Amino acid sequence: MPVYFVHTSQIHSDGDGGTLSITGKLFHHLSRVLRVSVGETLRLSDEHATCYTAAVARISSSLITLDITGKEAAPTDVPASIRLGIGLIDPDRMTWVLQKATELGVWRISPLYTTRSLPKPSPERLIKQHDRWMRIAAASAQQAQRRMPPIVDPPCNFSTFLTETASCNLKSLFFEEEAGRGASAIPQVSAGPEGGRPSVALLVGPVGGWAAEEVAAATASGYITLSLGETILRAETAAVAAVAIVQYVLRVRGGYD
Repeated sequence: MPVYFVHTSQIHSDGDGGTLSITGKLFHHLSRVLRVSVGETLRLSDEHATCYTAAVARISSSLITLDITGKEAAPTDVPASIRLGIGLIDPDRMTWVLQKATELGVWRISPLYTTRSLPKPSPERLIKQHDRWMRIAAASAQQAQRRMPPIVDPPCNFSTFLTETASCNLKSLFFEEEAGRGASAIPQVSAGPEGGRPSVALLVGPVGGWAAEEVAAATASGYITLSLGETILRAETAAVAAVAIVQYVLRVRGGYD
């Protein structure tokens, strides 16, 4: 069952019960596209990743009211909060990365301006592009039954990403020229603040790969360089492989120290 995203302002909770109100675009989707009916059960999640089971109680011309029948707190078994930085690539390939990274549970996705990435789009196109990215991520999160969609940043400079991820517990740059250092070289990471899940930053280059000065800057910022194997992968393939490998390693190790 897909999960639909709502805001706590739409929830009128009374312990595990209460009601939930849906208007706007989600109302249109549920009432006009899916044609939900009274009595039908839906799953919804708020911005705190609390999940609700609710039954459709009333449908008017602009409002769906649901009775909350169940409530689940945010899960605690996610091994890490992963932020993926990827050099700006072709729009269709970026769409694929957004979809798959969302399905894999990435917390934040940051397209990057790098030495060899696509040219910076016009401000008007950038606004439309970013809006589309957020819609794609939200739709993918809904399909994957995630509690929350990932954050999708507007494109930023490579140096900005390094600064913003300085405090991450694990920082890895995947580099096609890094020989012999693969998943086994991923270090054990410590828990985040107050024993929470650690933060992980992953960097994957654009179609042309990383420039030498970018690798040097990342290394100076505490990033370790890792390989994804002997073959050269497309940027979008590398991004998904990197996320999947790091998640697997953290889960096999039981998360972190």
